[in-house]
Amino acid sequence: MISLRERMRTGVAAGVGLTFASPQLVELCGRVGFHWALIDLEHGAFSADGMEHAFIAADAAGLPLMVRPSSDRPEAVVAALDRGAAGVQVPHVATAAQAAAIVRAVKYEPLGNRGLGTSVRAAGYGVDLDLAAYIANANRETIVCVQIEDREGLANVAEIAAVPGVDIAFIGPMDLSQALGHPGDLARPDFRREVERAFGAAHAAGTLTGTSGNAAWVRYGIDLGARYVYTSLAGVLQPGAREFIAGTQTTATSPGGTSIPRR
Repeated sequence: MISLRERMRTGVAAGVGLTFASPQLVELCGRVGFHWALIDLEHGAFSADGMEHAFIAADAAGLPLMVRPSSDRPEAVVAALDRGAAGVQVPHVATAAQAAAIVRAVKYEPLGNRGLGTSVRAAGYGVDLDLAAYIANANRETIVCVQIEDREGLANVAEIAAVPGVDIAFIGPMDLSQALGHPGDLARPDFRREVERAFGAAHAAGTLTGTSGNAAWVRYGIDLGARYVYTSLAGVLQPGAREFIAGTQTTATSPGGTSIPRR
């Protein structure tokens, strides 16, 4: 399995956001070719068991999983990481101090203060555990993604992106457009200028960028330099479903030549 971090070193990592618990669906997302998937606990319906089952399925399909916790609380962050997440994508990050606290919650000593559970799934349940190697690998590979989606975060994006340990500054278009007074109006020139400024500030700090949305918005983000992108499962399903349904709604002819009315 190619790690998400390695994927972003060499190109764009294309993912899908999941809001309900189905290990079969997680496995399918890996098999159809997504580079990674997001387990969404902010807007989704995952229980603790559902999240763990998702990780078991993801491992079977070679699919790295990120988790968006419901908040930046350390207990919410560590619950995701102990299941085996590649990293966390934390919503509504507004200041450098908040970003630094998230890094500390993600990293073990000496980089942070993440709770050290050695019997959890991420540590192989403690079986034949090389603790020093496990800690070193977790500190090196675990991804910290912070969402910029409020006025305060937008004003502080350069300082947030410069926090040591922050890997990705993620521009959340829907909440950011709402915060700026124009919910969902992503085509506004003044909104686009703010988005482009945020991307530029993050890149100037040496930090990767990401965003999510439909294909057109994601393409725009990639053109601005995003390496970490995803769309919703509904966004993938809708066009394929509608194309299939439309293709069935034509007058067909029976084997005997009789016209079969469209229903």
